[in-house]
Amino acid sequence: MSGTCLPRQLDRPAANTQPSTLMQEVVQVKEAMKSTGRTYATARALHDVLIAGMLGGYLPPTRASCVTSLMKPTTLERSCAEPGCELDSCLGNRLFWATDELGVKTLKISLPHHKNAVAWGGQAIGFTLPQPLPRLFKRYLKWGHQVIHYSKGVIWKAKRVAWSVKASCLQILTEYQGNEDVQLVFVDKQARGFTDATFCLYWQAWLESKAGVRVSPQVLH
Repeated sequence: MSGTCLPRQLDRPAANTQPSTLMQEVVQVKEAMKSTGRTYATARALHDVLIAGMLGGYLPPTRASCVTSLMKPTTLERSCAEPGCELDSCLGNRLFWATDELGVKTLKISLPHHKNAVAWGGQAIGFTLPQPLPRLFKRYLKWGHQVIHYSKGVIWKAKRVAWSVKASCLQILTEYQGNEDVQLVFVDKQARGFTDATFCLYWQAWLESKAGVRVSPQVLH
């Protein structure tokens, strides 16, 4: 991971996806979850749809580094993993669940590490994610993230008992390995945190295969 919200390479997320393309991908992912279940391929497809949704599909254009540095909501007890962060009690760029005044559960994002972080005195950017992002994130964070990190193509059994056993094993394995990348929401195909270079290549390939857009590295930079 590079420093605060990455250098100029990804200042402008040229990874923006046309809404029609993204909606088609969301439909395909939902159908895959119903037909093939919790496979690595389905989890990876859900992972990529969420990146597309964050990079302008359902939000205003967002710096790619703010997306690739996101940490899971379940890691609030951990301090910021951003290299060189000197903010007191900083929890880093992350997602977190909250309940609004009507008692509805919402998914929010907090970005203390953004383009203007220094000029703003460390003040974070925060907002509530619009649907369908919270619904998709709920599914991804419940099982997709774990599948990507640990099962590598193995179909997860839907039985609650089997899931409970696997979840317990995953928690033990995570604590034993001490792998900080497991706290990141988005990772590469080796389950490692993205660098600017690896994300450029990864997203260039996704755009070409899914959106039919041939993007040169110069455009992503």
